[in-house]
Amino acid sequence: MTARRSGLSRPQQWVLLLCALMFVLAAGCSGKKSNAWTKARPQTFPVKGVVTFDGAAVEGATVVFLAEGKNLAATGVTGADGRYVLRTFEPQDGAVAGRHAVRITKTTEIVERPSDPEAPLPPPKITQHLPAKYADQTKSGLSAEVSEKGSNEFSFALVK
Repeated sequence: MTARRSGLSRPQQWVLLLCALMFVLAAGCSGKKSNAWTKARPQTFPVKGVVTFDGAAVEGATVVFLAEGKNLAATGVTGADGRYVLRTFEPQDGAVAGRHAVRITKTTEIVERPSDPEAPLPPPKITQHLPAKYADQTKSGLSAEVSEKGSNEFSFALVK
């Protein structure tokens, strides 16, 4: 019996072996680390939607879903088209199933610098761009029921 040669030199065989080993190791690393915290946290479901105010898309609004009976919140920020995607633990993972009270805010802060560089900074001027009631989940009148099945798409048409 004779041994069959692969046609590869010894250094080429080592390079091929190392590449195969790196491929096997990389396949075993999904990038997500699992630990006691990630295993114990509740399951989330994707949630998205649109926020409008007086018929126009609201950019830069913060949308917060507060799970009723749980100390857990999911948040998202609207884009130029008013669309948001919620996150609880990781980007775009959504919210836990169940009923949620919702609050939506959009604020800007302006800090005016005094002419005297030694003077203390005055408190920032905070501008609310949406009616104050939407910033309080107990007064907003907004809610959502996140389900394990279904689209979980919630649009909020805010008015003055």
